[in-house]
Amino acid sequence: MCLLKSTNAEYKDTSSVPFSIEFADYDSLEPRIKNKVSKYTNLAKNGKVAIMTPDINYIEPLYVATESNAKNSFTWANHPDNAKDNPVPPIITGEESFQQTSRTITGSNRYKEKQVTYSSQESGFLTSANQVFYREVLGRPPEASTRKSTWEKSDVPNNRIEFNADEKIKKYKITSDLSRYVEPGGSASYEAAETLNEALLGAKTDLQIKDIQGNTTAKTISFFYPTIRDGDSVTSASDRFAAKGKWIVKSASWTLKYEGSGSKILSLSPMIVCDGTQLSLGLLRSRSVDFDIEEIPIPKSPPTSAISRR
Repeated sequence: MCLLKSTNAEYKDTSSVPFSIEFADYDSLEPRIKNKVSKYTNLAKNGKVAIMTPDINYIEPLYVATESNAKNSFTWANHPDNAKDNPVPPIITGEESFQQTSRTITGSNRYKEKQVTYSSQESGFLTSANQVFYREVLGRPPEASTRKSTWEKSDVPNNRIEFNADEKIKKYKITSDLSRYVEPGGSASYEAAETLNEALLGAKTDLQIKDIQGNTTAKTISFFYPTIRDGDSVTSASDRFAAKGKWIVKSASWTLKYEGSGSKILSLSPMIVCDGTQLSLGLLRSRSVDFDIEEIPIPKSPPTSAISRR
């Protein structure tokens, strides 16, 4: 782990970001730049304008103020004297170590460094050592390394993004067997789907989940049924919804009541009664999903300037 600090801020370096200057005709400027020029100067429209562009590859220098690393490892084995009637903790051994270097700037070309080392190891981590060193160093602290990419500004003509007029966006309009009861509009996205069939399956599953949540009923089983689980199907006699789908258990609950142990002489078991198992059910319909494809042309984009990486 490292803590980085600004080198410019520590050494009061107020130099600005490197930049380049390019002179351009006022008439060739973009409207947003023209507005700024007319706002801050009285430049004639036929005059030249100096455009300053910051160096896009400039990275502010940072120095490593603190860096540290830690290591932890252990292993264990059963104690040879361990027994059920006389349990003994396992034998543990390993290593735990920590190193940290912190730097404090004390002058224009000098800094103080503090190094802390801690180590604990061997059986039970009983052997440990802690060391602290201080030293004065001439020069500046080490700078942090950077992962640098070279960028360059490209000309506007070479950065025009134009799409083929034949390119189109495909929209899939989904309809279901009950769409006549649903207001049109809205959209659905299935990012995990890799094929159209998987997306349609996702839409069908969403419809079935909404059915289970929106079409509910409650039933009671007259006996204790602890093995029933969420998602189990339930059927009953003379169910008028049987042709539309099946009832799925959303939740199950019951109450057990203790009513004594009976006769001790006859060694009777405790008497526990249950008023039944209460079920909350949702209707899982057999849904179907269909779709139509609408193709929308992609318009050409206006010319834009861009910065590209080499």
